[in-house]
Amino acid sequence: MSSNLPEVDEYEHVEVVDLLAPYTLGDATKILRAAVLDHGCDKDIVQTLVQTALSQFDYKMDGLGDDRAERMMDGEDMTPPCKIDFKGKQLRAWGNAAKKRGDPKGSMLLKLMNDGGRVVRTQHKEMTLMWEDLIS
Repeated sequence: MSSNLPEVDEYEHVEVVDLLAPYTLGDATKILRAAVLDHGCDKDIVQTLVQTALSQFDYKMDGLGDDRAERMMDGEDMTPPCKIDFKGKQLRAWGNAAKKRGDPKGSMLLKLMNDGGRVVRTQHKEMTLMWEDLIS
């Protein structure tokens, strides 16, 4: 079966993911899961999705505004969620299975998941400490 579509350079797909990821990250875990489970866990695509989600999370954390202490005292949770669930069971299961069969993509995915989760937990902890200082 032939296609009239032009061939795509192997690295162009990463550029497309990089451009589109910020607009699709409301479903970031779902998209990451598809990239891993359905499309072979391309290292560059997976790293781009994770880095974009972490960059957006960092941006939201930085932009919470000066009214956060007042809003915190009102009981409002000011900490934005990261758009990727770094504890995702399906992704971790895939990573562990791939690692077990000797596929380096498994270790790469698990490292990204662990590192991403650590970044999110650290930023949440730092924000909580800052809020406690502001309201005490």
